[in-house]
Amino acid sequence: MDLVNSAYLSFGFFMLCIMLSRALFVVWWNPLRIQKHFHDQGIRGPGYKSLLGNLMEIAQIHRQDKRSPPLPLPSESKSHRYMAERIFPYVPFWSIKYGEYSDFEFINRVVSVIKLTFLRGMSQIIAKATHKMVDRWSNFIKLNDWEVDVQHELEELAENIAAIIIFGKSAELGKRIGHLQVKLQDVTSKVLRIACIPGSRFIPNPLTSKCTWLRKEADKLIKELIKSRYLSKDEQENDFLRFLLSSALTQRQIEDECLHCW
Repeated sequence: MDLVNSAYLSFGFFMLCIMLSRALFVVWWNPLRIQKHFHDQGIRGPGYKSLLGNLMEIAQIHRQDKRSPPLPLPSESKSHRYMAERIFPYVPFWSIKYGEYSDFEFINRVVSVIKLTFLRGMSQIIAKATHKMVDRWSNFIKLNDWEVDVQHELEELAENIAAIIIFGKSAELGKRIGHLQVKLQDVTSKVLRIACIPGSRFIPNPLTSKCTWLRKEADKLIKELIKSRYLSKDEQENDFLRFLLSSALTQRQIEDECLHCW
């Protein structure tokens, strides 16, 4: 009997050690490893705090922003930045405090390619997609009984154009990836609203599970798309993905760039 109890105690102690080591990895080691990875690249930001993270600092910045006088309305060209700063006031605060980071070399290469290559065929892509939409509207008009959600139609038009420019012949698969990204953003925003409970992000729940599934599904599809492009070796494709594949970027960087386009 004592031997059985001893075995149970040993097994329980072993499982406890595994759980503690896993907790230390999630709460302490992995966050510090990621922080060091960015520090080595010259990217700085607010320090890591376990469980609560930067929520207290974000709440304090929000309170200060509410007490401060409203900023003057910007010009139309800067309205998107104005709205972002009003919704996420901690972003410009941290940008000033820690500095902004941009891969200027990569940006310059992308801009050069866009100027020299993409713009030549972009007007044709936009015109073709727009004509297709107008033709569909014309067919609706002939029915004498129709309604069109103009905002939805224009959003779909922009989505189709972006998918063709980025993924070329794989535009439909690219749109599926884009839809997953949009859903992921929506679910992530909901997760952030409940993240004020200390340690809640480590507790499995439907929202975090859905986030994980959406992220894995998007990663799987983008890997399949890139793999198929590598195997096809289609030199006639003249899209953004072809430029990325011909660059010195790693597989992971190419995947991230494709996902961030949405």
